[in-house]
Amino acid sequence: MVCLHPCTENLLTQIYTFTLRCLFQRARRVTNESENLKEEEKHLHKVLQSNGYDNATIRAGSKELPSRDHTDTEQEKGLILTILYIAGLSKSIQRVCRDFDIKTAFKSGKTLRSHLTYPLPLSHP
Repeated sequence: MVCLHPCTENLLTQIYTFTLRCLFQRARRVTNESENLKEEEKHLHKVLQSNGYDNATIRAGSKELPSRDHTDTEQEKGLILTILYIAGLSKSIQRVCRDFDIKTAFKSGKTLRSHLTYPLPLSHP
């Protein structure tokens, strides 16, 4: 018997649940009538049980997730341009972008502190 670390067992459970969700979502997408969908879900449930999946994992995988519609949120956000902050130039670019409804965000370049924050890994003898 192989003894797995609890973290590994949790990861495997998540992978199994994700796989089952994909199967059930595919069944929902392919079938067009509710009767056929019920039959397909029963068939999936029976096949998964015969392959050793427990009922809790099958139930978790069969839950229908709310659909995410990204088109509305992308239109609300608009374009965001991230530019390196350069004194005198960045504000001019921001004003031009504002005329075209483009939001700007500034970021700083590499500093001495940012280079020194991450030490080099220790070499093994």
